[in-house]
Amino acid sequence: MVKEQEQPDGNFPTCPYPNPEIKETMALGMEYAKKCNADLLLATDPDCDRVGIAVKNKAGEHELLTGNQTGMLLLDYICSQRVKHGKMPADPVMVKTSVTMDMGEQIATHYGLRTINVLTGFKFIGEQIGKLEKQGKADSYVFGVEESYGYLTGSYVRDKDGVDGAYMDLRDVQLLCHQGYQPAG
Repeated sequence: MVKEQEQPDGNFPTCPYPNPEIKETMALGMEYAKKCNADLLLATDPDCDRVGIAVKNKAGEHELLTGNQTGMLLLDYICSQRVKHGKMPADPVMVKTSVTMDMGEQIATHYGLRTINVLTGFKFIGEQIGKLEKQGKADSYVFGVEESYGYLTGSYVRDKDGVDGAYMDLRDVQLLCHQGYQPAG
């Protein structure tokens, strides 16, 4: 916990703009991570729809990952684990916004997922989940991603959700780092 940012303050005196995509916003947290020798730093924006992470690189420095980098790591890991444990649905779907990198489609194709590309805005990912439900294919949804630090691993939320993203980042990125995980392809 970053002491200077522990209590809500709408003036945001400790950062230029309260968005975890901005390196300067994460600077104080990265200082704490370095002092604590933390492997991972998580931070959300004030309304908790975006989650940013910084990980310790090989040089021991904390590096802020982009939303695309985090999204691709999560997508690959989720798919690899579903395959490993026999939990991939019959018609798996990944939904991404048009501003999210195309690598997601390559990862999805590798694991047999169909990619649905939608307009910018996480609400369009939620809309696709609703369409899948109406078709009786709610279980087909595997992952949704938008490059602006938005990740959704299930159909229980229909908008960008930093809590789900933080949970996935904390659990899975730590596993990735400690197990020497290498993305497929």
